[in-house]
Parts: sequence; structure tokens; C-alpha cells
Amino acid sequence: MSGILKHWEISDIKALRFALGLTLATAIAFGIAWPISFLSVLLVGKLLSTDKPYLSLSEGMGLLVIISISMFGGLLLALVLLQYPSAFMMTLTLILLRIYYLGTRGAAPVLIIMMLIGFTVIPMLGLQSMTLAYEAVLALIFSTAVALTIAYIAYALVPGGTITASQNREKKPHGDVASAVKSTVVVLPLLLYIYLGNRSDAILMLVFVSILSQNTEFETGVKTGLGLVTGNLIGGAFGIVIYNALVAVPSFVFFILLMSSVWLFFSQQVFLKNTKGVLFGIAMSTIIVVLSGAFGYSSSDASNTVYIRILQLIMVAVYIAMSFSIINSLMLFFRRDKEKHVQAIP
Repeated sequence: MSGILKHWEISDIKALRFALGLTLATAIAFGIAWPISFLSVLLVGKLLSTDKPYLSLSEGMGLLVIISISMFGGLLLALVLLQYPSAFMMTLTLILLRIYYLGTRGAAPVLIIMMLIGFTVIPMLGLQSMTLAYEAVLALIFSTAVALTIAYIAYALVPGGTITASQNREKKPHGDVASAVKSTVVVLPLLLYIYLGNRSDAILMLVFVSILSQNTEFETGVKTGLGLVTGNLIGGAFGIVIYNALVAVPSFVFFILLMSSVWLFFSQQVFLKNTKGVLFGIAMSTIIVVLSGAFGYSSSDASNTVYIRILQLIMVAVYIAMSFSIINSLMLFFRRDKEKHVQAIP
């Protein structure tokens, strides 16, 4: 296939690989439907939507090892400190600060996402049952391994279209402590709500708040919040159409053919370097999460679950927009107040 692809545009190569990888991930994740299987599809989307060189086998194994350590680290945190609220929250706050800071230093997005899930979701599941938390750790590690394997297969079937290692020799960005603090502050109220109220029904929202809050472009507040809501509405609309189509034609083969068409369409949008590309990137995640609620491992009362998932994701978008807007306003207020005091000094 590499001979044929040699004459293709780079954007077309990336789009084909993206659509192929997501279709394969969707077939495996929804066909087998192990716990949290939808995460594999999300991670494949992340791995295949980058311009950077794909990971070598040793780098992929190293990434999986670090993610596994993070998952068991979250389980250990729950075992040791979950019964001591003050110590638990202080330790978790410091861990989150470090993870978000690594994100501002240019760490792999997949690594940051899984570390955030490991140290937030696993302890919260531990509130219900340590057995459940342990099973979630195994499912998350397995989902990561599946995602990496599918990404390698997609790159093997559709090679090229990425920059070379020599072109990628750029300096790592300096860590932004302020951004790390903001992201941590955004996540903490929801963590406290789940921890103190034992609200397991909000864990999915915690996953998306943790992931989305690491994106520094979301710090602009209301405008970006509207973009998040719009992206979720687009994904929600696609999810509803797909769900109703499958109700009319309940066939797994039809589902895969339909999803391959959807991912092929999305592959033409997500690589656009404009607002449209960002919106369809958000919409892609929404579709996966919405369908996982309807057809996933623990799906029940699918028709209601579809709309509940859409509502939850919109609530996440509004929460992130409001949180960053409030934090930025407070920081601006204190900065101006400090400047006034400095100017008042003779």
C-alpha cells in the first residue's frame, strides 16, 4: 500500500489512517465490550490525530509501563489514605499539580490522560469497593494496550504522513505553573463533591473534567465554553442519529459500516487547523461516550442513557467554562489590585 500512498497528499494519508484506526477500534471495543472499552477508541483517536512521529515499540512499551504504575499508584493512594480525608486531598492535590505541570512541559497527551484517570477515578471507585477499583485498573491497562496495538496496526497499514524524528527536534516548552494550578483548582471541587458525597454517578463527568481541564486553550472562558457545548451538541446529534439507525437495523455489521462512514467523514474535519477541526475533535469524543452508554459493557435502558450522556457532557462544558472564567477574573482582580498598591507606594 505504501507505493500507492506515495502519491497521496499528507492530509489524505492521515485522514485514511485515522478513519481506519477508529473503525478497527470501534469494532473491537464494541464487539467485545469489556469494562471501559470505549476508552480504547478515545485513545486511538488521540494517538492518530497527531503530526508527531508515531511511537516506536520500545516507547510504546515504556508508555504502557508508566501508565500501569500510575493506575496501581491510584489504587495504593485509595488503600492507604482514602479513610483520612485531609491527608488524601492534600496528597491528591500535589499529585494533580505535578501531572498537569508535566502536561505543560509537553508530555504525551495519552500519558497525561491516563495518569489523571488513574489518580482521580480509581480512588473514587475505591469509595464503593476496592475490588471494583482493582478491576477498573486492569480494564484501563488493557484498554491502553489495545489502543496502542491498534495504533501500530493503523500505522503499519497506512504508513507515512507524519513529520520525521529530525523535524521533531524542538525544545520542550517551559512548564507553566499557573496553568497547572488553574487546572487543579478546576478539578478539585468536583473531586470533593464525589469524595464527600460518595457520588459515583458523577465519575464519568470527573473523567472529562480532568481531561479537558488540561487544555490551556480552554482557559479563555465563556467563548471556549460555547465551543465545547457546540462540539458536544454536534457529537450528540450524530450519536442520536446513529442510535436510532441501529434501533431500526440491529446488526453489528451495519453498525461497523455506519461507523466507518462516520469516521471517514470526521477524518476530513479533525485535521483542519481551525475552529471547525476543534469542534469535530470534541464531537468525536462525544459520539464514542454516548454510544458506549447505549451499547457498552454496562448499558441498560439505552434510549435514556443516550440523552443522559449528552446532558452530562454539556454540563461538563459549562462547568469548565465557568470555572476558568471565575479563576481568570479573580487572578485579574488581584493582579490589578496589586498594581494599584505598587503605584500608591511613593
